[in-house]
Amino acid sequence: MAETNRRLPRYVALGALLFYVLTLSRSITLQSLPLAAQLAGWDWLPMAGQPLLWLLTLPLRLLPATWIPVSLNLFSAVCGALTLGLLIRSVQLLPQDRTPIQRVFSNKDKGLFTQPDNWAPMVLACVVCGLEFGFWREATTATGEMLDLLLIAAAIWCLLEYRAVRESRWINAAALIWGLGMAENLVMLLTLPLFVVSLFWLRWRHFLRGGFLLRMALLGLAGFSIYALQPLANGLTPHSPWGFGEAWHMTLRTTKHIILLFYGQFWTGHRYMVVVVVLFYLLPVLPCLVRLPDEGGYHKALAAQLQILVCHISYAFLLLACLWLAFDPAIGLQQIMLRQLGYSMPLLSFDYLTALGAGYFAGYFMLVFGANLREQYRKNPQFKRPPFTPRWLRHSVPPFLRALPVLVAGD
Repeated sequence: MAETNRRLPRYVALGALLFYVLTLSRSITLQSLPLAAQLAGWDWLPMAGQPLLWLLTLPLRLLPATWIPVSLNLFSAVCGALTLGLLIRSVQLLPQDRTPIQRVFSNKDKGLFTQPDNWAPMVLACVVCGLEFGFWREATTATGEMLDLLLIAAAIWCLLEYRAVRESRWINAAALIWGLGMAENLVMLLTLPLFVVSLFWLRWRHFLRGGFLLRMALLGLAGFSIYALQPLANGLTPHSPWGFGEAWHMTLRTTKHIILLFYGQFWTGHRYMVVVVVLFYLLPVLPCLVRLPDEGGYHKALAAQLQILVCHISYAFLLLACLWLAFDPAIGLQQIMLRQLGYSMPLLSFDYLTALGAGYFAGYFMLVFGANLREQYRKNPQFKRPPFTPRWLRHSVPPFLRALPVLVAGD
């Protein structure tokens, strides 16, 4: 279990909350106007979507109408800070045993990077995600998008915790959270097959045993049942403009409209855009999912040495790509979608996965080039220094990665 720097996620979450509160929007913006209008009662129609957001913001209706906008923005800031805390913990739990050279230096039981300087990849991921303009804007101006991202981050965190400790409560929580997310936003509903694949990846030997699938389905349905709460409240509340049947009709109509909008905007009109989106999403996370086999001792087998060289080069390229995408370049996903669709989308889940990938690749280089070789020799007199890890790189890469979060934040 990764015990070093265990409190860092809490400190980062508190620091992020302070930063977002200090930069919080103090008034209504164009993005936050629809949500603020519904909660303040300025819109005569009740909310017919986002049931979890509706439930969590119910207490805000007791506040004076002029306080609601800033209260909503504060709620979004809390969600953003919690998301960054989960990001830090998730980077700490990422498996650093995907390649043979990583398995030489990582924790032998769980494949985690547990050295004291594992804070550098975590802080880098926080900076890449938390200071990205779109993420900062959503964390300081309430639109409901930040809560959607928090659900995705929480589900990923629970899956990684389960991988580390193999306790059923974590995978049960992941299924419940994913059910909540499917009721809250379309993205988690569309990516349900990916969640099922993740469950199979974690429990492939016991995937069909002991009623596991039934338990996951029931927990997912329990989370998704929040979908019924909103039409029930809208149909049974006194002075509601809708009757019971009308409330259900409006909720189902809103969900249908979102699905048809996605189908028309993406699948029908821009199918190649779907392929581009999938490729961009896979870019930062695929390497940490694929476990490469051993090619023999790296001090003997030429194939193993070439594998190490290819990993060094490809991971360096992917790390630079993740950092570059965080600055929203002209050929980045957001700009491509803006040119093709004519409007901008937050794409917070892409920012989150990009930061997760940056943390993984930085952790790889910290693990490989920052390892204590003397300790390895002491534990195993037969230990051989891996190829393509010269002394000058081992002395320069770790300090550079420790300074990289400051460099990225300064830009």
